[in-house]
Amino acid sequence: MILVLPIYYTQEFKTKKDKTFLVGMNWYRNAHYLAETRVKKHYYRLISEQIEAYKSGIIEKGTRYRVEYKIHYKNKVSDGMNILSIIDKYLNDALQSEGVIKNDNVQYYTSGSWEVAGQDKENPRIEIEVML
Repeated sequence: MILVLPIYYTQEFKTKKDKTFLVGMNWYRNAHYLAETRVKKHYYRLISEQIEAYKSGIIEKGTRYRVEYKIHYKNKVSDGMNILSIIDKYLNDALQSEGVIKNDNVQYYTSGSWEVAGQDKENPRIEIEVML
């Protein structure tokens, strides 16, 4: 299963200029809980839409799985693990919520790896491959 998610989120405001930020630990630790919930729901929706095409081919729950990530950064001083930690959490929670996996604990989520795929100033993203 292949998924592609943005690594930047734009928070819209009614009375002031919209704010775009990198979704990572630096943002997460300072985020207001309502803002964090809004971002999480946004990612859940993106993940849900993309896995819909795979649902008919998903094998029985309880299967072990692993995940590989490829980060396409915008800014060369981006910290890959800061991005990955939040995206990984949102991904696994969404997969469990959607019934793709039974649980994301160590009995099932057995391996994960990541690499820097390169710079893309126009479309910074993370490409994810979930192997069931």
